[in-house]
Amino acid sequence: MYEPSGIPPFIVSDSIPQDRPIITAAVVPYTSQNEVVMFRHENGLIEFLGGHIETGESIEEAVRREAIEEGGVILGDKLHMVGYLVFSGLTPSYNPLYVSKSERFVPIPDGTESRGRLVFPASEVIGAISSAPDHKWQRRHVEMMTAALAAIQRVVTGAAS
Repeated sequence: MYEPSGIPPFIVSDSIPQDRPIITAAVVPYTSQNEVVMFRHENGLIEFLGGHIETGESIEEAVRREAIEEGGVILGDKLHMVGYLVFSGLTPSYNPLYVSKSERFVPIPDGTESRGRLVFPASEVIGAISSAPDHKWQRRHVEMMTAALAAIQRVVTGAAS
């Protein structure tokens, strides 16, 4: 795995600073069978469910929409923040990452960049990300998923709000 310069840092936190806009957001849904959901992007990579926040849409609305569009996942009532990416380029911004219980699966709509829902046992998802073909975000994805798995554990055991 390699990590070229320019990949934004990921900050583990249950809150996000207010000094930059939030343009995109992502979620790691988890099931009652101790599985997590990702998706196969049209470019072949394994990705988190998430994307751009549309005009007039809240962060939560965007995360819920993207979960359906990319993974065919209806999320539970609560989103739990894991942390955020810090983008510094032309448009400095934050990209929060959440975890949420998966309530149920629905068909993935046509016309999205998704080429299928991927459901991994929590114990195997880091290996799946790590063994995928190298790409510039791979190391950061492992770091983010590690933080997400810890957050899921806190939520399931009642240690998170």
